Formats: sequence, C-alpha cells, structure tokens
Amino acid sequence: MKTEEKVEKIKKHAEGETHREMADELGISKLTSQRIMSSFEKEGKLHQAPGPGRPKKLSESDRRFVRLLSTQLLWDLNVCQASPNT
Repeated sequence: MKTEEKVEKIKKHAEGETHREMADELGISKLTSQRIMSSFEKEGKLHQAPGPGRPKKLSESDRRFVRLLSTQLLWDLNVCQASPNT
C-alpha cells in the first residue's frame, strides 16, 4: 500500500470512519486497516521496518560483475552462432 493511501486512511479514521468502511474503500482487508492504524498510533510511523531475512550473499559490486559477465557470455554465444563453422 502506498504512503498516500495510508495517510488518507489515517485522516478518515480521525473523522470517525470504521476500519471496515476504510478497508472496503481502499481495497484492503480489515486486518490490514487495523494494523496500519495500530502501527501509526504506537510508533507514529507509516512505513514498516524491514523484517528479518536471509542476508544477501553478493555485494552490489559482485552483482554488477555477474551482470557484466553474463552479458559478455551472451554476446560471445551470439557471435559464435552467427559466424560460419569452418
């Protein structure tokens, strides 16, 4: 859900709309509506902190290198396929 939608939801809640009414209008579940308000009321935040997850195995420079290498390999394959076999 976009930040603008969350802000709109908080405004509507302040005006007295129920979670169900806001959820229906925004196309989200009632539970999601309640979670957004609960998070805002407790922490004053609209953005959810990133959850725990598996750490990345490759650094950004490693990813760029892999991307470059794969591009070069694809180019070499295309050149080999295009040239006649002798």
